[in-house]
Amino acid sequence: MLRLFYTLHKWLAIGIGLVLLMWIVTGIVMGSLSDRMLENAPAQAVDYSRVTLSPSQVLQRLSGHAGGPVTGLDVVQFGSRALYQARFADKSSAFLDASDGSEVVITAALARTMAEAAAGRPAPADAIEVRAHDADYPSGALPIFRLIYGDDKKTSVDVSPRTAEVRVNDSRRRMRRMVGSLHTFGSLRALVRSPTTVHQIFIFASVVSLLVVLTGYVLALPRRRRRRIADRRVSGKV
Repeated sequence: MLRLFYTLHKWLAIGIGLVLLMWIVTGIVMGSLSDRMLENAPAQAVDYSRVTLSPSQVLQRLSGHAGGPVTGLDVVQFGSRALYQARFADKSSAFLDASDGSEVVITAALARTMAEAAAGRPAPADAIEVRAHDADYPSGALPIFRLIYGDDKKTSVDVSPRTAEVRVNDSRRRMRRMVGSLHTFGSLRALVRSPTTVHQIFIFASVVSLLVVLTGYVLALPRRRRRRIADRRVSGKV
């Protein structure tokens, strides 16, 4: 019986130990990397002189929107225009011109303006429409607009016309994101699309960790206590 405990503890501990080693190493790497590696250029300051509509007027215009109730409302600056950004219950967004209330659709041209604000420099003239998830955009609403700079850092900016998410990608950010994904086990979500399956994997890993702890406690008992357990096991067979 004790031999079974020892074998079970050894092999389970090897597996859990490798996971813990990865978690510790990636945590050290994340802590040693500068936060500036993820910083974008500051957003444009809002020109509030162009804001003539009140938030209540905007909410009135958006009542009955297909996205559901408004869950958030911000004022953002894109180029020379001040826009209201409304977020809805279905996690989509809509933009309204803050001066006349007209809805602004995120086109390739507007995505270029958003990319310039995020990257802090002129964006390429053409935006590519991406309709499949990849390493730079593993999840989220599709399609997206991608602007590729073609520089040494392989910089690109992804803009989602549905959620207005803007993501800047370059070699350093990709490395930082990969390390962070390993540390938080986010890579599982990239490999396994089903949240239920990911949840089940975490439950299984927790059960395995508990078995390692319990078998370790048994093996840590004083030798005479372990001998009593073995003697009782033998006497039970007899």
